[in-house]
Amino acid sequence: MKHISLHRLLKVLLMILILLPACGQADEHGRKRRSDPTKVEIRDYGKALFSVDTSDLQAELKRLKHDYAFFLGADLDNPYNILQVRDFVQDPFLRDIYASVREVYPDYDDLEKKLSKLFDAFHEHFPDARLPQVYTYISGLHYEAPVNLVDSVLLIAIDLFMGEDALFYKRIGMPRFIAQRCTPDHVLPLSASVLSYSQVQQPIQGEDLISLMINQGRLLYVASRLLPGTPEHLIIGYTPAQFQWCVSNQEKTWAFLVDKDLLFSTDVAVIGKFMRDGPFTVSFPEESPARLGWWIGWKIVQAYMQKHPQTSIQELLNITDAHAFLQASSYKPR
Repeated sequence: MKHISLHRLLKVLLMILILLPACGQADEHGRKRRSDPTKVEIRDYGKALFSVDTSDLQAELKRLKHDYAFFLGADLDNPYNILQVRDFVQDPFLRDIYASVREVYPDYDDLEKKLSKLFDAFHEHFPDARLPQVYTYISGLHYEAPVNLVDSVLLIAIDLFMGEDALFYKRIGMPRFIAQRCTPDHVLPLSASVLSYSQVQQPIQGEDLISLMINQGRLLYVASRLLPGTPEHLIIGYTPAQFQWCVSNQEKTWAFLVDKDLLFSTDVAVIGKFMRDGPFTVSFPEESPARLGWWIGWKIVQAYMQKHPQTSIQELLNITDAHAFLQASSYKPR
């Protein structure tokens, strides 16, 4: 099994450092009227970058800077910056990744339509929020952050959505539980998740397990409201089988947390067991997914919203007392 070499990882990180100076230079998007339909136009930085004429790279990058100022904020008169970009775009491994991306995404028509619907739903619930400009880029399989919202820019590492069986994921030794989420179907749920997080005005107070569970649960709840009709297993990033395991074992999972007196634990090991990603949850069958705390937190939020239907999405994201929230939810799985 081939892993990313240290040299290639450093190359990608250096490219990211070149991009960082541009943060805060994103295009200004005015708040649109509710009657205006959203039409997302994705800016494909990967295509633009890997299509440049490297024989005159400096001039090519300066030409691209107008449309990709977010990425090209560094000093393009600095030979070192140009060298780093040249090294990146001429890397055979990265060029192969880009070619594979083009096979999966010959165009972005379908993705743009789906993102437009997502943005319409986002604007409906958060009319004062600024809609972001969307960029796709080649991350070099940097799978820790497949979708990010920076300032008013939504960044999609499109090489992390080529399908769970993509050869490159196996070549770098990507864990299977992560590869299972590297499909085109997961672009929208992850985008909805970061949009939801961007609207949290008041973080939930407390560092115990239940506080973290409800915090993640409300983000999942909002994401599901932004994507009506989307299967819930996609919202949380489980396989259908893992999701069904959660449904079938919801009562047992809750009983375990209560009986072991874990809900109000601040123990790092306990919190990690139920909140961290992984192939499954320790102390549970291998058929169980990781992040069971997210799942139960989501169910608690659903119970609360069913009991308090007058609560708006914005009010939900402003709740700070997880303990009072739990009590008010009257959550009791059956």
